[in-house]
Amino acid sequence: VLRGQAIHAALQGLSSQPSRSEAALLAQVQQQLGLQLPAALWQSVLSEAQAVFTAPTLAPFFAPAHKAWNEVPLHISTAEGVQVNVLDRLVDTGTALWVLDYKTHRHGEPAQIMAQAEAQLRRYLAAVQRLFPQRAVKAAVIWTPEALLLPLP
Repeated sequence: VLRGQAIHAALQGLSSQPSRSEAALLAQVQQQLGLQLPAALWQSVLSEAQAVFTAPTLAPFFAPAHKAWNEVPLHISTAEGVQVNVLDRLVDTGTALWVLDYKTHRHGEPAQIMAQAEAQLRRYLAAVQRLFPQRAVKAAVIWTPEALLLPLP
């Protein structure tokens, strides 16, 4: 759980200020998590976050040319009532809004990761479509250990 939270925080930090130093990024991540990260864990987290941030298929979602928001709260009505969910990243590429959810599981295959995330992604997609009915909305998982984009079928 800590590894996943740290990767999320590192991706938020990299996307909000890509030129910040590694030390500054570490300080921000540790402040956000409220604890000190062991050096070996931090190096693993940083490596994975940087690989995602610079992967050719993922880099457009972190490009400064696009408007983007991290940790977007979504209120979703369900049979049980209103659920408050947090969308990892929402990116406006100009042609579409992209609902992106980070998955940090190190084990599995892309189809398995997508199968586990599909219902959640569909809820997020529907919520964003309701907010922006005139826009094309797409959704995908960013599977961080492999730096892969797994679009919702």
